[in-house]
Amino acid sequence: MSLRSGPMSLRPMRLVALLLVVATAACTDRREAPAARVAAPPVAPAPPRPTFATADPATAQPAPVIRADAVGATAAPTVRPLTKDVLLVGEVRADLAAARVEVPARLALDTGILEFALVTTTGKAYESALVTDVRPFDVQLALLLAGFAPGETVRLRVRREGGTEEQPLAALFRDRASGQPAADDVWRFAGGAVDKGRFLADFTGTIATLVPESSAVLVAATERGNPYRGKEGFELATPLPVARGSKVTLVITREAPRTR
Repeated sequence: MSLRSGPMSLRPMRLVALLLVVATAACTDRREAPAARVAAPPVAPAPPRPTFATADPATAQPAPVIRADAVGATAAPTVRPLTKDVLLVGEVRADLAAARVEVPARLALDTGILEFALVTTTGKAYESALVTDVRPFDVQLALLLAGFAPGETVRLRVRREGGTEEQPLAALFRDRASGQPAADDVWRFAGGAVDKGRFLADFTGTIATLVPESSAVLVAATERGNPYRGKEGFELATPLPVARGSKVTLVITREAPRTR
């Protein structure tokens, strides 16, 4: 029988549609069930933003700027308050109100040529007027906390143990050119050099120097030349007001009081 003949015949397009329905049903039976959707992990809520208390603007004071890389390779300094205005940085006393720093020391020599005014026991004590056990960075930090700025000029004085009278550090020096007592020269707070995160004075042991020294915390403002050449530089004065090994305090103050 022809597909085009008779009332019971199917038109070609209807037959094709029927075959497509049957084929689709057969393929659907063979398909795998879709994989179950994996639920996304829960998202933790964001932590609350911290809040910070603010100081009273009437009494707040700017904090000294201390470079983060200016800390030596040894342990961090210990800062202890003695009063509201006085801190102890290691064994260095910092008076914040008076802008005054005191360093415990002792007389290193009784005679000889000088290149340094104050070094540690690991520094060149054989060429220094004074020697100390404190760490150079503690002196640096005490000066910063007391309000001194690198580059500022300062005065250095000494006080005998148990005494109250202070005299210029230069009283311990003699000018080699004139043979006379040294003048009360000013010093400069150099700030100490830092290399690869290391505070170099902690390694050289140099705190106050009479000759150019990049690692020093304090440098004589006036350069007097090489003391080993001719009659330049300084030597230890004789007779000394205190004996070798005597305990003294090195006092660091501003060159002149600031005017407001």
